[in-house]
Amino acid sequence: PQPYQIGAGDVLNIVVWGHPEFALAAGPAQLGGASAAAGFSGAAAAMPETSATSLSGQYVSAEGTIQFPYVGSLNVAGLSEAEARDALVRKLSRYIKDPQITLRIQAYRSNRLYIEGDVRVPGLIALNDLPMTLPEALARAGGLLPSADRSAISITRGDKTTAVNLQKLTEENVNPNQILLAAGDMVRVTGREDAKVYVLGEVTAPKPVPMRYGKLTLNEALGEAIGLSQGSSDPSQVYVMRKP
Repeated sequence: PQPYQIGAGDVLNIVVWGHPEFALAAGPAQLGGASAAAGFSGAAAAMPETSATSLSGQYVSAEGTIQFPYVGSLNVAGLSEAEARDALVRKLSRYIKDPQITLRIQAYRSNRLYIEGDVRVPGLIALNDLPMTLPEALARAGGLLPSADRSAISITRGDKTTAVNLQKLTEENVNPNQILLAAGDMVRVTGREDAKVYVLGEVTAPKPVPMRYGKLTLNEALGEAIGLSQGSSDPSQVYVMRKP
């Protein structure tokens, strides 16, 4: 897992300790309009000089920048919280001696992944500073539907798709929490109806038979078709045809 990287759409909360003038410069009654002209994206709250000045709601623009008093435009896209804070400290040090700044991500909105298929709540999942694993993503999507095939889950990252067989991992005592997801990933859970074996010919009830988590034996397939026809079948002429 890598540190969360700030991106367009995220909201930052920035606190400059011991400098209430950042919030008081425009006056309390004018903070709504004047503060926007001074570079504030959200409301600024004045604090006593003995406490911190909180500049909440610093939105990261589509260009990956924020607007901050004295500093102007600062590019924070692709930086971690610590890197963005250090960059702001360097810029603000030109005007304030040894500025003490706290910078935190207030709202995670830029990094997302997508989950679709046989889950209860398909759609977007926002990523935060904690690593997102495959089981957690499935849990956030409401879990698997009864029709889901645990052996047929795919993860697409860029132009590469990787198949994941949760059933096999469980049988081999491999913890699926080792599978870390990243921003932009597409997770697709295939339904069992998409994996079928077709039983045809001289059986009692010819029909498609869904596989059970990627597995099905010949006896099970014939059993689902209620066995061979007693009067017309030839048990020595049973064939399994498979794509090359």
